[in-house]
Amino acid sequence: MQTDLVAALDIGGTKIAGALVDAEGRLLVRAQRPTPAHEDGDTVMRAVQEVVAELTGSPLWERTSAVGIGSAGPVDASAGTVSPVNIPGWRG
Repeated sequence: MQTDLVAALDIGGTKIAGALVDAEGRLLVRAQRPTPAHEDGDTVMRAVQEVVAELTGSPLWERTSAVGIGSAGPVDASAGTVSPVNIPGWRG
């Protein structure tokens, strides 16, 4: 199996975007949902799950070797948590 793609996930205050990206930086598959920033944490997570489901549903997903996630902060990498100031439903 060829594993030459990475998945990128950007969780922002206005949109949650994802893509499958090749070694040259080309976006081969894109998925996006509005961020329900003023809803509860479960609703925000469902939007993230929808984006990820769209990416994993692509036939190119099997070529993915890594996933990178960007989120508004603060991010506590040691605790594995985010508490974005622009997404109240995910604070704390």
